Formats: sequence, C-alpha cells, structure tokens
Amino acid sequence: MVSVRLHSSVCSIARRGLLRIGTGAVASVGGEVAVSAEDQSGQPLLPQADHCIVLFLNGGPSHLDMWDMKPEAPLEIRGEFSPISSSIPGIPLSEHLPLLARQLHRAALIRSMHHSVNNSHAAAVYAALTGHDRGEQGGGARPTDNPSPGSVVAKLRPAKNQTLPYIS
Repeated sequence: MVSVRLHSSVCSIARRGLLRIGTGAVASVGGEVAVSAEDQSGQPLLPQADHCIVLFLNGGPSHLDMWDMKPEAPLEIRGEFSPISSSIPGIPLSEHLPLLARQLHRAALIRSMHHSVNNSHAAAVYAALTGHDRGEQGGGARPTDNPSPGSVVAKLRPAKNQTLPYIS
C-alpha cells in the first residue's frame, strides 16, 4: 500500500478536499492508495473508473472564456465567446467546447481551486499537480520533486497492453 502524505503549511480545507478527491481518482484507477471515502451508509466506496484524465491547460485560455462563463457580466469581464448548454443543467460551457458540453455529466469540473503562491504560476502548478507546496521558489524540475498522481498510477498499475499508462 502507498501512503499518500499531504503536508503543507498553506493548504486550506477546500484544497484538502480536492486532494482527497484526486487521491480517490488515483485509487479508482487501481493504485492501492489509502482513502477514507465512504458513502452515506458508511460503506467504503469501491473504485469504478478504469482511467482518469486530468486536463491541465498550462497557458491555455482564461477559465472565464471556457469553463466559467459569465454571460450577464459586463462585456469587459465576460469575454467574447458565447455560452452553450451542457449535459448538466445550469452549467454552460464555451461555444468552443460542444463535444465536452455533451459529456460534461461524466466529468468533474472544479472551480474552487486556489493557492497561496503570489504571481508564480510554476509554483502553483507544482502544488496543484503534486499536492506539495514548495512556496515561492517555483523554478524548473528537480530530482527531489514529488511525483504527480499519474506517475504514481503508472508505477503501481502498469498498462496491461501497449497503451501508455500516463502522459505528461
């Protein structure tokens, strides 16, 4: 069993909850990760997913233009793209995501993510993808870096066929 230790002096409750969900996603892919997820009856939840896709758009479009449309906001805030309905009532997506909009009921859209790192996207990305905050240091990859959840899954549950277990 792999013990996932979440330690950081700046993690908030919302972040810890997100990391629990992420750990559950790793476990659902087959890693033997200790997770305390239970349903309402107190029974442990069993993994159901065979795969987990983390869509991380580093340097991608603004979340206001893609995932968190604000059609009633003033023009300078809402952006130039139009919202379209998704498979989840009340959750519109950008007009540029019609295929995802039809499948959104199969995805987890997380809008509550935040971090404590000021003006350092690299350090915030590292914290989001590994669960460890190295503060304002940022910078490039180091030999002592913590692995991402996909790397852990690839190590614990190698692919059964020739498909790649994890792509970064």
